[in-house]
Amino acid sequence: APHPRSCKARTMAPPKRRREAADNEAPEEEEVDARRSRRRGNVDGDDAGPRGGGKERGERRQSPPPMNGNGNGGGRRGEASGSRRAPQEPARVDLRDDDDIDDYNANDQDAVQLTQQYQSQLESYDTQPVAQKVNVEEKNMLVAEVMRLMLFSQYKDNAPVQRSKISELISKLCPQLKRNNLAAFIIVEAQVKFTTIFGYEMKELDRVQQKKTGANRVAGTSDPTKEYVLKSMLSAKSRRRWVDQPGELAMRGFCITVCSLVSIGGGQMEEELLWRHLGALGINEADEAHPTFGNTKATLYKLVKQRYLIREKLSGIHAGEAGEKFGYSLAERAMDELGEEGV
Repeated sequence: APHPRSCKARTMAPPKRRREAADNEAPEEEEVDARRSRRRGNVDGDDAGPRGGGKERGERRQSPPPMNGNGNGGGRRGEASGSRRAPQEPARVDLRDDDDIDDYNANDQDAVQLTQQYQSQLESYDTQPVAQKVNVEEKNMLVAEVMRLMLFSQYKDNAPVQRSKISELISKLCPQLKRNNLAAFIIVEAQVKFTTIFGYEMKELDRVQQKKTGANRVAGTSDPTKEYVLKSMLSAKSRRRWVDQPGELAMRGFCITVCSLVSIGGGQMEEELLWRHLGALGINEADEAHPTFGNTKATLYKLVKQRYLIREKLSGIHAGEAGEKFGYSLAERAMDELGEEGV
């Protein structure tokens, strides 16, 4: 008799046993096929089932998962997908405080009044020939270039822009427009644009002239030079809360301290005495690597460039006998932004 496990024995088995063996081998082959399909990424592991694996498995494969509130499939996969795609709400400005509301309304009224002031100045040019002869394209181009000059100059070193520089820019861009009051007309247009679009005031200041001594002394008085700076139209409280950066506070405190020392000294102070007072505060003249200001001498000169201070040669009894001496006095920006009451 053949061995019961041999192929011949299975071939010679009765038909009933052959059917039972085929039924037992079919699920194993189907599981192998399912595993191969899962490797190829065609069938999901949770929904995969044997081919023809019964009516219940077929229905589970065809029925879609329940939908949640976000429109994603239910279960852990749907919840994870919904949490990743949920948009974040933007930060809201809380103005429920009465002080914030009053400050916002007062600042808005000041901005409206300032805009109306510049708008009335612009309307005064409607009857002048300079406004009637410049076409709209030329006017818009010149206004845009002046605004660009102001923005980049303030961003670069926060120094004022002199009116002569603006006039040179206008003459360079449009040499054929050699008309009187053209620069003044374009500047007023830029001032209106700054207030209505950027929330800045393009303020005009009178540049304080240095006192000429000796051979540089000029007889008589000349008209002060005009210059322009950009100032935020927000109130001080709103700027501190929403605009000012922490890194700017140290430089601002240094500027206020220096201007206060000069003002307390009578509006003018010798350079040596000023450094003596600053040294008492831990800011030495010879320090080139201060942890906050770096080169302290360059930081003080920056205030001169930004027109908070004027550095000039001293004469008379202040000059002394040991070479030349220099002193500092308050410039136009210190008087405009701080003033004696602010100091």
